[in-house]
Amino acid sequence: MNFKKLLSYLYPVKVAVVESTVSGKLEVVMEAGKLVLHSPNSNYSYGTLHTVFQKVFKDINIADTPPNNVLILGFGVGSVASILQEECNIKCKIRGVELDSKVLDLGNSYFNIARFQKLKLFVTDAITFLKETDQQFDLIIVDVFVGLDVPQDIASKEFLENVTTRLSDKGAMLFNVVTKTQTQKTQFEEIYFASEAIFSNIKTLKPSSINSVIFAKK
Repeated sequence: MNFKKLLSYLYPVKVAVVESTVSGKLEVVMEAGKLVLHSPNSNYSYGTLHTVFQKVFKDINIADTPPNNVLILGFGVGSVASILQEECNIKCKIRGVELDSKVLDLGNSYFNIARFQKLKLFVTDAITFLKETDQQFDLIIVDVFVGLDVPQDIASKEFLENVTTRLSDKGAMLFNVVTKTQTQKTQFEEIYFASEAIFSNIKTLKPSSINSVIFAKK
């Protein structure tokens, strides 16, 4: 691994490749000495996704009002969890929902997701989890994609209403959307307007040239 780490400063080095019926080909790649996870069309965890949420948490000043209970829909291999607990030093409970068990297998094998404190993982889809859980969360992060697109049932008003039922009284939602194509931009606008009808306080964050994030409070 040390030799691969040195090479990774010259060019990306593949460490593992796994075929998934949910996500397609998953690649663990070492880039500039750090492991990232890629799906066929996007960065799945760490990499550019990591930068997006670093900027988002800074923009919302999350350290000023740290959440106690966090739900991450689309957990991946723990990129967002690492920012919360290790970079922002927030000692929160985290519930992570990840549909693809192969992703979690890679997380255990290469990304040491067992290091996170107060973490419980669920291998299921976001819609089912929201309907079946009775827990309340101070922050719900929606980071659910098929490739670069948000599934339409996740973009629906019904889904957003289910999110609000699981938020604590002063809870907030972060909803990440790729807005690269016109179709994606249109979908983002639809999610925004649906959220506007449900949440009392809402704004748009722009953490990258192709990502738009909705920040909404009850």
